[in-house]
Amino acid sequence: MHSAQSKFSKYSTIYLRLALGAAYLSSVASRFGLWGQGNGWGNFHNFLIYTAKITPFFPVSFIPLVGWIATIAETALAILSAYL
Repeated sequence: MHSAQSKFSKYSTIYLRLALGAAYLSSVASRFGLWGQGNGWGNFHNFLIYTAKITPFFPVSFIPLVGWIATIAETALAILSAYL
């Protein structure tokens, strides 16, 4: 028989995974302008400017690649966090 504590633990784990996945997807959506200008990044160009600021050790020519890798990784983490 399941106790109330184990049910709470099960449902809270599911909720937290979905919330984490939604947060990652929201960040990715912001990069592509889905939340509009003035909300989050607004567009991918603004995200790449920030990426260049926090990764000064990469050559400028690598910044788009780093931005895309981060975007793909966050999308994958969002999907994995919801399903694992």
